Amino acid sequence: MSKAVLAALENYHCGRDLICLSSILSVLNTTNVLKSLPQNMKSSGGDFMTLLNIMNDVLLVKQSVPTDQFDLDRFCKTTGLDCIRHIIKQALDRYTSLEKAFHSSSNYRQEAQIRSGNWKYVAKSLLAGYSDNVFVSMKDLQEKTHQYGRYKDTTDLAILDLQSTLVRPISEAPVSIVLARDVRYSTAVRSTAILSFIGEIKPSWIECPTKRNIKISDEELTHLHSVLPRLLHPKMRKQYPDIEKRIACITDSKRTMVDVYNSIKGRGATRETRMEAVAWIAVCKFHCKLEGGFVRDWVIGHYREPQQRTNNPKSWIQYRTTPKGQRIPYMNRDIVPADLDCHLPLDRYFDIDKFLDELYKFDLTCEVIREDWRYVLLIDENAPTGPFTMDLIEPHVALTHDRIDLDVSNLSLEKDYPHEIGMRIDITQSPYSIELETIVQNIQ
Repeated sequence: MSKAVLAALENYHCGRDLICLSSILSVLNTTNVLKSLPQNMKSSGGDFMTLLNIMNDVLLVKQSVPTDQFDLDRFCKTTGLDCIRHIIKQALDRYTSLEKAFHSSSNYRQEAQIRSGNWKYVAKSLLAGYSDNVFVSMKDLQEKTHQYGRYKDTTDLAILDLQSTLVRPISEAPVSIVLARDVRYSTAVRSTAILSFIGEIKPSWIECPTKRNIKISDEELTHLHSVLPRLLHPKMRKQYPDIEKRIACITDSKRTMVDVYNSIKGRGATRETRMEAVAWIAVCKFHCKLEGGFVRDWVIGHYREPQQRTNNPKSWIQYRTTPKGQRIPYMNRDIVPADLDCHLPLDRYFDIDKFLDELYKFDLTCEVIREDWRYVLLIDENAPTGPFTMDLIEPHVALTHDRIDLDVSNLSLEKDYPHEIGMRIDITQSPYSIELETIVQNIQ
């Protein structure tokens, strides 16, 4: 429950809701209390919201009168909660203790007072603490009607506690997905469990990572195999020496912090050098791989459009709205280079907060929009050098990007290859037989 409360405070703006809920859940060991509740107290969202509504009602009355005038007995008789008066009293004592603790905290004092009353955000907070306790109706999987299988392993079966507010008659379809606080096994033999204190959740609310092994065929492995970064042929290296200088600005982990600082805030700093510095942070500190238009347009082509000398850089930012209502920023197509495309590493965890901390060290402002398959960053929105966007793409998505764009997606830069250029997909073999030098020459 502590993880759920922390998630509510930090991420979902419903700190007070989870503090109330944890107060009453902490004094409940069985669900017998749910059976005796008046029907008007029961929530369609399930047991969690039912208990939260009780706490909200009693606190509304308690906090609307002087402390010495609040009569719990009278409240319980009026609302039909006589049978659980002793539980409400214990929950109020627990809430008072938690309220004092959060009031004395400088970190969460304000967050602990925010109430949403929205089951979606309460549920997402609970998922942070009880992610393993998500169960799906086996009827949805064409099996027994009123059994549930654990979301991560449907061979682990359970049924709903009969006292729950979500129990349906046998003639009705069961709730599709539930989140439970308790998973109780009635015998020493783990056969069928009983789910207690549950709430109905939507599939889109589940953000818990699962680990699944996907077998890749030899043909797929060959197709998706990348080419390690390599040097250009000597003749081309001599012809385009500046390319390697720009590569090193992004991939050389020995680059000094003073040098990075000068690229961002020095006298000669430009939008492009600031983009190089952000790319260096992603590649050298977070083991990302840089691909896409920035490699083509800036590192190889050294392109800059005249429009970037206008006096209103904020006008370069445009937005599109997703079906979920998110506004995703992107650069006007006339702005070159437009953005940074980075694929997150496969072999280690990427912490977006630590990445943002690195940007803030250099006073780089950043707005983050999270989509299912990537982070979209709007950087330098108000900087005089001009804004740019950055995509941090999940590694499992990168594996599905198998369309070959010779000049853009197939060129890549990696950490500690300060002079070399790689290919995301090997096109040096038949039927393509296209060498790196050919791509570079086409861009030039």
